[in-house]
Amino acid sequence: MTAERFGGLSVGMGVEDESGPNRKGVVLLIVDRSSLDSGNPRIWTINELSSKPETQKTAGEVSFPAETKKEDEDEIDTLLGGLAEFTDSEDIIEQLRVNPERFYAKSAIRVNGFAIDVAIISYEGLSDSLIEPTDRKEVAPNGWMRTSELQLLNGSARSIVNDSISFALEHGIFEAIAVGQDRTVPLTALKDRYSSLGEFLDERDTKDDISLH
Repeated sequence: MTAERFGGLSVGMGVEDESGPNRKGVVLLIVDRSSLDSGNPRIWTINELSSKPETQKTAGEVSFPAETKKEDEDEIDTLLGGLAEFTDSEDIIEQLRVNPERFYAKSAIRVNGFAIDVAIISYEGLSDSLIEPTDRKEVAPNGWMRTSELQLLNGSARSIVNDSISFALEHGIFEAIAVGQDRTVPLTALKDRYSSLGEFLDERDTKDDISLH
């Protein structure tokens, strides 16, 4: 597939969304910018420390940061909520960039029958920086892994790993990121009145999760 197919994926347009409001969450593909030109980019991975059958999550699996929606919340807030499984370091977060028109695919994959969005984010910081998640009881950092390595994990990875990578490869997403860096903006620029991730997460935790039924 060519990178141009990725042009229709965004918060504004999205892919064809069969499930409408029944989308339940988002997966974050955080890609190391320095590895994009290799054709085999590195993606940030975590280890799940707890199980949640309704979202097909099992303790011990390799996974990507992901988040379930809160009631009456938009895509950007859910995405920022997913950063809790990536880091709470403002210095690291400042290195995350997206193309506002080409980074978000609605209903890209399915988890236990639920429609899940996929967000593709470019990390432009040092790849050896210390990255620790906010909620250390739920996940642990597993580090950067090549797409080719992730495709070989099979049963030791959460289903969102293979499904998200397959989606990205089918739509030429990694190529699109590589050629579109001049059009990116900081991820946090997409949220009005953004102060700090910690304050945002504290406020968000007071809201109820969307029903998974």
